[in-house]
Amino acid sequence: MYLFLKFEQLIKIVSNIGVDDDCVPIVNGKAITRSPTLPTTPRPGAESPLRQQHPVPIEAIPWFKSQVVEAVYIDCGSRDACWVPKTVMDQLVTAIPDPPSVVEMLKKKKEEKESTRKKEKEKDSPKVSFTPPTARPLFRQGGGESDFDPTADEMFERAERILVQSSSQKFSEEEVMLECAQLLHCCVFPAIIFQKADIPLLQGCTRRCTIKIRSLEKEIIEKENAITVQEVALTKHKDRIIATGEFSSESYVRACRQDFVDAFYVHVMKDVPDKNMNLEIVQRKINNMRKSEPDSSELERIVKERDLIHERLALLMTIRETIRNVLYRPHVPRKKKLKKKVSEENLNLYQVFVETDCSLRSSRDELKRLYYRKLHFAAMREAIDSTIKMVESGSFHGSCDFSEFSVIIQEQGNERSSHTWTSLQGKVDDIMETKESSIYTIHMERCQLIKDLIQSIISDQMVPVRRSAPVILNDSHNMEPIICPGFETDQLMSTFPCTVKADSHLSVRIQRATSDQLIMSVKNQVVSHIWDIAKRVVIEVGLNPNSARHANRAWLCYIPYFCHEALETFEALYSHVHGANVRALHHNVANLALADIVDDKFFEDFFMSGLVREDAESKGEAWEMITVPRVKSSNSLTAVSLDLQRCSVTELYAMADRDCAKLCQEMLDLDPQSRPSESPVHDSGEDNPEGSSCQHNSSSDTENNRQQQLSRTSSISDSGGSIHSDDLFSDFSDSPEVCQRTESASLRSSQTVQSVLGMFESVVQPFNNLVQQAVECPDLLGKLRIICQSTTFLNQKVEQHCTGHGMDSLLPMSIFATVSLREELFVRFYIQLLMLIDLKPDFFLHSIYDFSLTSAYTPYLFLFDRKVTNSVVHSSV
Repeated sequence: MYLFLKFEQLIKIVSNIGVDDDCVPIVNGKAITRSPTLPTTPRPGAESPLRQQHPVPIEAIPWFKSQVVEAVYIDCGSRDACWVPKTVMDQLVTAIPDPPSVVEMLKKKKEEKESTRKKEKEKDSPKVSFTPPTARPLFRQGGGESDFDPTADEMFERAERILVQSSSQKFSEEEVMLECAQLLHCCVFPAIIFQKADIPLLQGCTRRCTIKIRSLEKEIIEKENAITVQEVALTKHKDRIIATGEFSSESYVRACRQDFVDAFYVHVMKDVPDKNMNLEIVQRKINNMRKSEPDSSELERIVKERDLIHERLALLMTIRETIRNVLYRPHVPRKKKLKKKVSEENLNLYQVFVETDCSLRSSRDELKRLYYRKLHFAAMREAIDSTIKMVESGSFHGSCDFSEFSVIIQEQGNERSSHTWTSLQGKVDDIMETKESSIYTIHMERCQLIKDLIQSIISDQMVPVRRSAPVILNDSHNMEPIICPGFETDQLMSTFPCTVKADSHLSVRIQRATSDQLIMSVKNQVVSHIWDIAKRVVIEVGLNPNSARHANRAWLCYIPYFCHEALETFEALYSHVHGANVRALHHNVANLALADIVDDKFFEDFFMSGLVREDAESKGEAWEMITVPRVKSSNSLTAVSLDLQRCSVTELYAMADRDCAKLCQEMLDLDPQSRPSESPVHDSGEDNPEGSSCQHNSSSDTENNRQQQLSRTSSISDSGGSIHSDDLFSDFSDSPEVCQRTESASLRSSQTVQSVLGMFESVVQPFNNLVQQAVECPDLLGKLRIICQSTTFLNQKVEQHCTGHGMDSLLPMSIFATVSLREELFVRFYIQLLMLIDLKPDFFLHSIYDFSLTSAYTPYLFLFDRKVTNSVVHSSV
């Protein structure tokens, strides 16, 4: 796997990323392990510094994705991150052993493919962009929406730091590779999302793990047999050494080499408990046999066996005490006592014992390593199989850290060392999942206090508040209160009278407070609480508490936990205050005419010409549904009508634009109740209403008029004249067909929104689905993302249909789509928009706020301020 990093003019390529045979992650061909950080002063009872300096293995299970991913591209400047999956052919060459002929053929094809790629790169290098066109986005939201994704923000920051460190050459290559490993482990691998097309690649990884496990099992069996042979040989050497040596004498032990004494002492210490246990077992057996009166010969044999074990145990204990005195007591030389010497034969025997013991220990370590490798590969295979099942069921989201398959045991005292190998989101998850942590306790207590406050407001009851903490930021958890800049503290508790309810609580009467004051008070409490927890998280994980970037990221990480605990109750407060007015608004606007909601010009541009461009067959149905049946005069210019139908809809609307605009303006100025509800009476010709529209008049006058109009139209087309000329309007303004077109425009405007929804299902239904998802989403950030999608969808539809002035038509489109929502969705969407606007932090991009929340909220503001609804809705406020 390859990693491509880019920031401005800096580009770095890291290759050879994967997992080695020991199931250890490798970057740039070197194994990566994490070394724990040592405290400046060791704590009492802590391990020795030498033991703490041993590298701690990294959880390699998420690194199986390196076998599926060909390359990862991260552009810090444009905040673009994507990845390219491997092909099955590439995976076969690198992962699965095949017969030699097949391997050679596949390698040859791969070399040809790589040479072709190099030639294409050299040829098109100035034109090729940094990110391949076939790459997949690393994050589901992608682009600007990842600006409030804490993992994406942390990934770009890490990548930028790697490029700066590498270019400045202030850090060694090993440190840079360690940073790259942390980037992949914490941010990249958890974000990769697989599709069903990637299942063959994942199955290839499973087969590779299975093959590796089988080979490890063979190695384990061979290593166990070798260890058994070495143990037998070592036991024989040990018995011979005990028989020939004088280990009851301290002088003899001091004459031996130190490495032999140390190794022999370790074995003696292990043999003493074993012999003692064997002695107890044999003695218990003897007691049982004496009670049952068995054969005396069998009893004598067992008694002799016990005596031998007892003699050997006494000898071992003597040797143990002698060696212990030599090793742990200071030596006092005596001149009168002669030193003993060890024979050359015994010295050689002792050297063989030391070598055999070292070989046995290394074999046992190798066997232990093989067992761990098998265990890690088995856990990785289980994780891959679980991933395949989730991909097949469609429930794989890429955020799984596979911790349930982990086989690494965290050593005591090294918990702090794993922080650098966990993203900030993972650290917050660990904190909030630990119920014993102080931050979790504060989180639960404050959320419960906020919910109690809201329930008291809704039920008009007394609000219990701690006397020791009148402001929610001041908690009795031995921590200093954190005041967040930019947010005022709650003023409600200090402005209303309080009565003593108990020794430790106060009661605050809230009946006198207005709705706006109540919401503002609770909102301030919520905002202060979220920022305070974010600050505490930053301090807990050891980051800079004065860094706004870290606090903002901690805010994003914590907000889902607050939403899970208190968002529903917080929404109930907004519904309690604003629900009645919004329901009254929807009840009135649902029956309004289109002219009272959207502009006629927008209606014509989007709903008629847009539909004609999109689907020519549906134009007739749309025309019939909007316009009422009308009759035509037998003397109408049928030939001219047929000729006009051959024109484009844009030209047809342009011809009647002047008169339609005047009539629509007059219609808007009239009282809605005084508008005609049915078509006006037409002139003669009611006897044959069906055949008049397609009947060709045979009179010479009609034929002459037809020829004149055809010549006039053709002359205008040939000369390039505009169809908006005064001559053309003067000739057609008084014709019956144009009058009927004008009447149809007025009749279209009199239709309600609900009566025309069926024609615009392709626009309204997707918007309704997105709003439904936003309303039901349990996360604040998820709601904002879906609202961004709904606004973008409407904007795309407007730009598609209203060419040239799409942004001018975005407001009418938003109004129409919002009014088309059913009542419950209409109310909840408005309430959640208010809630999002109040809780949105200042560090969000202004484009997200202006383009999404403002665009979604403006239709409600327009409907509340509309004159036609003021008399009905605002009178009840």
